[in-house]
Amino acid sequence: MRGRLSWGVAALLMLGVAVAGKKPPPTLKPEDGINLLNQLDDHLKKQYYDPTLGGIDLKSRFAEATEQMRRATTTEKVYQVMERVIQDLPDAKLYRDPKPREYGYARVWKARPVGGKFYITFVLNRSDAAKKLKVGDELLSVNGSPPTHDMMGLPNSSLATEALLETERLVVTSPGEKAREVVVRSEKRQIYPEFFDLFGSLFESRSWTAYVDRSVMIWRLPSSSEPWPRMISRKDVEPNFNKVPARAQKYPNLIIDLRGNSRGSIDEMGAVAAALFDHDVTVASRVGAGSKQPLVAETSGAKHYGGRVIVLVDKQTGGPAEVLARAIQIDRRGEIIGDQTCGCTRERDTFLLVLGGIKKPLDFFRLSIPIADFVMSDGENLEGKGLTPNQTVLPSGADIASGRDTGLEAALKLAGVPSTSKKQSQRQMIQWHLQ
Repeated sequence: MRGRLSWGVAALLMLGVAVAGKKPPPTLKPEDGINLLNQLDDHLKKQYYDPTLGGIDLKSRFAEATEQMRRATTTEKVYQVMERVIQDLPDAKLYRDPKPREYGYARVWKARPVGGKFYITFVLNRSDAAKKLKVGDELLSVNGSPPTHDMMGLPNSSLATEALLETERLVVTSPGEKAREVVVRSEKRQIYPEFFDLFGSLFESRSWTAYVDRSVMIWRLPSSSEPWPRMISRKDVEPNFNKVPARAQKYPNLIIDLRGNSRGSIDEMGAVAAALFDHDVTVASRVGAGSKQPLVAETSGAKHYGGRVIVLVDKQTGGPAEVLARAIQIDRRGEIIGDQTCGCTRERDTFLLVLGGIKKPLDFFRLSIPIADFVMSDGENLEGKGLTPNQTVLPSGADIASGRDTGLEAALKLAGVPSTSKKQSQRQMIQWHLQ
């Protein structure tokens, strides 16, 4: 799940960056680095989801890091010491320099995982890459390495993915053709970190509905309805959220589209579950630092939706959306269609670490750690494994190139919708993706 920082802290961060950016690189004092270690130690002890810290002896590791901090004279050396402290800690990540940089290289293409493959889904028209890449191309390697989820950036993010090099070597293959190597030039532009994407987050967080043949309602929850930062409430982002299940009562089939939803709210997913079941259901148990809390969705009773439920998932379905889909599957409340899900259910949070202290900030770091795990009602944990759908439906490169939505087609077929209406609904879904 997406980490969050408070709006006030973010404003302070940006103000500090603006001031600090005009000064020459500071000479660090030993206590600056040691203070940063103390901040790290405090967050790990209080917030990390596993009280055993993965079996790592952090006490001795911090003692060694303290001595190294006494000799660290630059921010770069401080960062290296911090990284070594958490390098073996499962799922802990440290980021440096969250301010927007003057220049960087951004990719002019995007790709997403399908099954065990990656496919190009976007190429900027005015770029050099548009002459070499096509939507629907299978991506085989990037700079000599197989593509990974981390390489491709966040699903549905409006931010361009940063490229480490000005030019990148890609090996791709078009449907029915042999593999080819292309050199793609990245675009020089300002690079912004993830949490500066406020307006993109607000837009992506909208849920959408469509109606087909008076027999199917499609409800798309593409991302979180609780975007960062938490200065906007769910009712402001999606005023009709609680009205959607009531509207669905008019339709015998409800298709819930959770594809690309990797940053949802557990409260929101619990509300969806409450609207689907005629009884209270334990969605999962949240296991945090020394605590275990069952997450029970209390049924809406007579107001719950009683029709057929079909859920669409893909490789980028993670977090609470993944938990919700599995809860529906365990209780046999609905049919799950699509791809094996992400296996990324741990709740994460992001903490601001300030080098030099809040009053005189010298630099900023972000610590992202898992703060809770989720265990399903059957005792299983989806982390690292994902959910296997009842019906696996994967688009081919040709499907992606043509804009065909094979997952939606399968869901509509299950709902008994004629093929003529499928084409109409397909156009609607593509429009949602582009808005």
